[in-house]
Amino acid sequence: KVLGADEYEVYRCLYRNGQYKYHNTVSDTFYIDKNAYKGEAFYYRIRAISGDDTAMDSEMSECALYCMKPAAPVITTKNNNGNINVSWKKIYGAQKYYVYIFNNKTQKYMKIGESETLAYTHKKALKNAFLYYKVKAVYTQEGRVIAGNMSKSSQVLSRYVNPNKKMVALTFDDGPSKYTKAIVTCLFNNDSAATFFVVGNRIDSYKDTVKYTYSRGCELANHSFSHPIFTTLTSEQIKTQVRKTDNKIKAITGSKPALIRVPGGGYNNTVKKAVGKPIIQWSDDTLDWKTRSKTATVNYVMKNVQDGDIILMHDLHEPTKNAALELIPKLRAKGYQIVTVSEMAKLKGYDLKDGTVYFSFR
Repeated sequence: KVLGADEYEVYRCLYRNGQYKYHNTVSDTFYIDKNAYKGEAFYYRIRAISGDDTAMDSEMSECALYCMKPAAPVITTKNNNGNINVSWKKIYGAQKYYVYIFNNKTQKYMKIGESETLAYTHKKALKNAFLYYKVKAVYTQEGRVIAGNMSKSSQVLSRYVNPNKKMVALTFDDGPSKYTKAIVTCLFNNDSAATFFVVGNRIDSYKDTVKYTYSRGCELANHSFSHPIFTTLTSEQIKTQVRKTDNKIKAITGSKPALIRVPGGGYNNTVKKAVGKPIIQWSDDTLDWKTRSKTATVNYVMKNVQDGDIILMHDLHEPTKNAALELIPKLRAKGYQIVTVSEMAKLKGYDLKDGTVYFSFR
């Protein structure tokens, strides 16, 4: 309080030695600035005034600095074969961003880097593990680092496939089913992933399974909505079958599948033009749907598998599930990396084209 003052004029500026602009007049000895915004520093000066005697008007006070914290970023993370790409949208006032990862030993987030752009790549992250990242926005004012709150954590599965070692793609059609989750768990526990070509009208009954499959690094692909033979359908009917399943998968995972396997493997020019995706066939047909034999399925795969193969199975059947649980560690012991179709295509140098049919990546 200033003796003799009736009111106080508040002035504000974005710079210490800039031109202070009148902001408001108050009768109390405090003022709440409701027009401040995150990510900016504000300098204030006050002038005491008297309504009875203008001679009582004071000079402006020395300035006081208040720094508003930047907002917390919203981040996304993506695995790029063992390198984790962390990205976020621009935060007002931020000059740079600090990136953190959760440390399992200390049970705390530790800083791993800084970025002046809107992305950061954590190179050679831990392999085949769930990683958690956070980001905070910062700026510097008069030598002080003003940091905002950390973002919410973003989980990503770090996975690495060596392009110079053998790989094989296990694929499962006609699910999801009550056996799918056991197969996915076995894959995950063996640092592996597979591609599941799902039928759209089964998804609502197995939403949790679809979500679990995706979260464990497996690939979800399109296998139509109701499993009709595409060569008997019109172009519009085919597009409807594809679109409905795409939308079901996207509603759970946030992204549409990149690949399709047509029911029964039958295709013609109409099918190739209508599906709008690469068509994935197979190089090894286990005939598991016919034999319903765990032993026959395991023996067939282990006898015929080659680097770059795409193996066809069906996760609707319990013998297939049992075969997969035996095959996965056996293939790993034989030196095979078990990967998704998209992973193998990319690492083998294939640029997949819509409407093109692929049988293997040997």
